[in-house]
Amino acid sequence: MKKLVGHRSNELTLLIELLDSEKVKLLKQNKHLFSKVNWEVFLELTSYHRVYPTIYKNIKLLDSPLVPTEVVASLHRHYVENTMRMMQLTAEMERVCHVFQQHSLNVIILKGPILSYQLYEDLSSRTSNDLDVLIDLEDLDKMTDVLGTLGYQIAYEPPRMLEDWKVQNHHIEFYNKEKGCEIEIHWKLNPGPTNEPSFKEMWQHKIRVPVTTSAVYGLDEAYLLYHLITHGARHGWFRLRWLTDIDQLLKRTDDHQRLIFLLKKYNYRYLIGQYVHLVSDVLDQPIPAELLPYGSSHKARSLAKKAATFIENKVDVDHPPSGWEKSCTDYLYSIKNRSQKWQFFIRKAYPNSWDAQVLPLPKSLYFLYIPLRPILGLWRYTRRRFFSVKG
Repeated sequence: MKKLVGHRSNELTLLIELLDSEKVKLLKQNKHLFSKVNWEVFLELTSYHRVYPTIYKNIKLLDSPLVPTEVVASLHRHYVENTMRMMQLTAEMERVCHVFQQHSLNVIILKGPILSYQLYEDLSSRTSNDLDVLIDLEDLDKMTDVLGTLGYQIAYEPPRMLEDWKVQNHHIEFYNKEKGCEIEIHWKLNPGPTNEPSFKEMWQHKIRVPVTTSAVYGLDEAYLLYHLITHGARHGWFRLRWLTDIDQLLKRTDDHQRLIFLLKKYNYRYLIGQYVHLVSDVLDQPIPAELLPYGSSHKARSLAKKAATFIENKVDVDHPPSGWEKSCTDYLYSIKNRSQKWQFFIRKAYPNSWDAQVLPLPKSLYFLYIPLRPILGLWRYTRRRFFSVKG
């Protein structure tokens, strides 16, 4: 099968090889590769892809003079800093979850210490800068009040002038300056329009993760796989960590059919196929037999090729560099399933909270937003372009 990408830098090649502990010993025989590596670029890649904990552990396992001592020292420093950060996040997670329980708020932790433990059974093997908390939308106002008593203030809140904000958005960011901690409160796994399991369903299947003395809950493995694949696809897989997370999750069970059930139920078979191509061609990892057929579709391969290009060129799909804007926009549209595409176009014709923010109207005149939508949309676009050029 033809590879997704052509030339790959020596630094990225070495990084990918070092992600697999089973391949590490074989690397000692590849002195030629080590001699061609720009170690400064290599260290930048470990940070960009958020994989330096794994790289540090495997370089220590390699125990080779081919890796400069200053590179090992730099990785060790980042590894220790991350371990301390994860311990701080664990303490803060326990603190806030204890208060949530006191106020009868049901919450599921999506990443941070819980995800590191679920995937790697320790807190030091994965990085995280904040806590992502999934709640029922009905609890959002109460949650906002409770977080306020804990020292958290809204860092960013999308406009909530019209009801569309519940569909178009999926989280609000809160920040505690004293703790230096950010918490994202999610009421959906992905921004809309989307189709996904309800919070009540995910809460019913939650699992307790033993990282604290107090009860904290994460997603069941099937819901976790659904979250990791849809999240990775939505971001164009531009970080290798997202691929290694899923690879690790799949290695923890033989019941892959149970894990991919939700992805099939919500018509994301092609995202399974995209992952199959990426983990096979980019990470060069074996694929569970049950997943192989999903990589046969043209759409799966096409999406994987686009994502592989983002990985090769360090393209942050959320904040594309100059010249990549159209490619990223086209990609984000192409990962939608048929139902989402219909909803996408339908919602384009309806007003949203950003329109209401540009031109506030009394509720009795909301119907005017529909004919004014093209004008308000053009005005917002023009303002964004003006301030972008000016900046």
